[in-house]
Amino acid sequence: MQILLLRVGPQNEWQPLDFLAAAHRQHTPAAVGIVCESTRADVPRGALALPASVPAAAPAALRTPALQAALVACASGRRRAGVHAEDCFALFLLPLALPPRILVLGAGPDVVPLVDLAARLSWQVTLVDHRPAYANAAHFPAAAAVLLARPESLAAALDLRGFAGAIVMSHHLPSDLLYLRALAASPIPYVGLLGPPARRDKLLTDLGALAAGLRPRLHAPIGLPLGGRAPESIALAIIAELHAFVHTQAEKRGAPNAVRAAAAD
Repeated sequence: MQILLLRVGPQNEWQPLDFLAAAHRQHTPAAVGIVCESTRADVPRGALALPASVPAAAPAALRTPALQAALVACASGRRRAGVHAEDCFALFLLPLALPPRILVLGAGPDVVPLVDLAARLSWQVTLVDHRPAYANAAHFPAAAAVLLARPESLAAALDLRGFAGAIVMSHHLPSDLLYLRALAASPIPYVGLLGPPARRDKLLTDLGALAAGLRPRLHAPIGLPLGGRAPESIALAIIAELHAFVHTQAEKRGAPNAVRAAAAD
C-alpha cells in the first residue's frame, strides 16, 4: 500500500477541497487528478490537475487538452477512477461522489418519513406541491428544496434534468395525471407511482400516447414488497427500491455517486 499525504491550506488555495466543495454545492460532476508517480522535476508528486477553469497554479503539463479531456471523462462517468499515465508521470484520477437528486411530487404528511430516510442517505430531495398548506419547508427541514407549483406548470417551474428519480404521491388523481405527463417528457430514468394497479392502469390509459414513453421507466405500485402499511413502512419500501435502482444504474455506467461510494465502503 502506498499513502500520499497532501497539504491543503492557503498556500495552495485550499485545493483540491475548495474546487470539490463548490462542485458539491452546485451538484456539478467533477474530478481531480493527483500526481502519484513522476520522474519530471516540473511535475512533483502531489501536484494537482484541476479543470482549466479553476484559477490555481499548476504545471503546464497538467493543463494539456488531453489531460483536461481525461478529467471530464472521469467526472461524467465515461471512465472509472484510477491511474492515468502521461509522459514520465502518472496521476490518480478521482471523481466527486455526488448524492442522487430525488424529486417528490406531493408533500403530504406521509412524505415526512420518506424525506427523513432519504436524508440519512445524503440524498438531495426536492418536494413539489400545489397546496400551500403542504408545500411548507418547515415540515421538511431535511429537504433540499420545497416548491409551491401547479402540476401543469411543473416543467416550467423546475428543471427536470439531473434527477435520478421521481416519486409521484400526491394522493390526488388529476394532479398525478398532470405530473405523469410532465415526467413522460422528461429524461428522469426512474418514475415511481404510489397506489394500486387499478389506479396505475387508469392513469396510463388517460395518458394516451404519452404512456408508451413512460412505461419502461415506471415503477408502480412503487416500493419493494417489504410488508407493513404504516407511512414509515411505505417510505422504507420506496427508498429501498429507489436505492437499488440508483445503485444498479451507477454500476452499469461506472459513474461516481454517493450510493455507489457508500456501497463500496
